[in-house]
Amino acid sequence: MFSNSISLVSKVIAAPISATCFRTFLKVNRYFLNGFLIFLLLSLIVLSQTQVGDSLLWTNANRNRFLDQFFIYGTTLGEEVGYIGLMLVLLLVRYRSAICLPFIGLAVTLIAYYLKGYFDYARPVPHFKLIGELEQLNLIEGVKIYEGWNSFPSGHAMAGFALFSFASFCVDKKYKNVVGPIFLLLAVVVGFSRVYLLHHFMRDIIFGASLGIVIGMIFYFLQFQIFPCPHKWMDKHLCLSQSSANGCQSEGQH
Repeated sequence: MFSNSISLVSKVIAAPISATCFRTFLKVNRYFLNGFLIFLLLSLIVLSQTQVGDSLLWTNANRNRFLDQFFIYGTTLGEEVGYIGLMLVLLLVRYRSAICLPFIGLAVTLIAYYLKGYFDYARPVPHFKLIGELEQLNLIEGVKIYEGWNSFPSGHAMAGFALFSFASFCVDKKYKNVVGPIFLLLAVVVGFSRVYLLHHFMRDIIFGASLGIVIGMIFYFLQFQIFPCPHKWMDKHLCLSQSSANGCQSEGQH
């Protein structure tokens, strides 16, 4: 049984995706992906023109109570709360998409854990302690400070971009022009919150976000390789009312 499972995973990962299919994917998801490229370009420009910690110090110097609370809650969108919330939403879209979210979360956790240990970069607080400039930081009341050497990449940024990119890819194409930018904005909030809350540097966010997009893209295609369309169960969705239930039944008959 174990060997059969390994064989299935190998076939799924190796399954070819046609160039036409991928070009179509890029086209219909251009609102999210183009927005991300703009975010990435601007972030890289800032990173290239500043030293490590400069953007964090600027953000920290301009914080206020409203933004404190905004980003304290915003960062949770990259945690269990965000995943559970979007899983409930995706149950209304397709079961196959909702089922993928726990596995996306697991993949992010494992990849982030390995990379953090491999790179072993200091988080902001120990970094500024090391260079004797800790007094420059204006700590935020009620926010736990991490002092480990596991800053790179940002697990929250990876989780947020994996979650919201995957969800944006799964939405019907007629809604992507609205949902794509909204989900991108939510992912950016998760990423930027990690800098604002003094947990990460911009380099951690950029790398984590980029990996998150890749993870979201991989799982988007994997769901159709594992459960080919059409599928008796996985293409169904949760119905909340009697009228929508009738619609679901008619969908299942076609």
